[in-house]
Amino acid sequence: MRNVYWPAAAKWTGSLPTIEAHSRGGYGTFGHYAYGIGGGARVTWSIDVVPMCTSDALKFRAFLHSLRGPAGSFLMRMPTPRLASADTLGPLGYSDDTLHSDDTPFSDDVADWAAVEQVGTANVAAAAGATSLTVIEFTAEVGAWMTVVTAAGTQLVRVVSEAGGAVGIRPALRAAVASGAAVTHGPVYAAFRLIGNAPAVPLILQRSQGFTIDCEEVY
Repeated sequence: MRNVYWPAAAKWTGSLPTIEAHSRGGYGTFGHYAYGIGGGARVTWSIDVVPMCTSDALKFRAFLHSLRGPAGSFLMRMPTPRLASADTLGPLGYSDDTLHSDDTPFSDDVADWAAVEQVGTANVAAAAGATSLTVIEFTAEVGAWMTVVTAAGTQLVRVVSEAGGAVGIRPALRAAVASGAAVTHGPVYAAFRLIGNAPAVPLILQRSQGFTIDCEEVY
């Protein structure tokens, strides 16, 4: 299946998404194997799925198998990054000490999550390979994620700097961005696909064991 949503029952923990360059290699004249950086860096993510009850684990197993094939992909809400001081970056504005109506540090209001996603536009065109954008209609937060509509589709980028609307991004743009192109900022949804085969969901007694899923940005 294509662009299905990550199941809400499957909670994750562990490392945050990273930006990784493609590599390529080949044998040289004298038989040495050399690596080089290929074009089109993308976002990769190693997601640690926590144990869940058997019924949810079986549903999640079906979800994984629905992603088989080259077109299989899922939509994942990008996490709001945190500083070492535990202050939350980005427009979400929550810290580990924020309590909600059920006295937990987790938001129990879906509307709150939906409201913080902001949509703006690129004020100036940018060429493929650019590492900055001029964005209007919102102020980008360093560390937050954005999706940018390019000539080749939607690209996921992370904000690394911001000064008066000039936003530094990583990875570099894989395709040109036109003036007026849509830019979405905050806890955006991004499309990912599995790296390799679908992992097994280990079951033990009345629950599943934790396991890891490796995935990469779809483009």
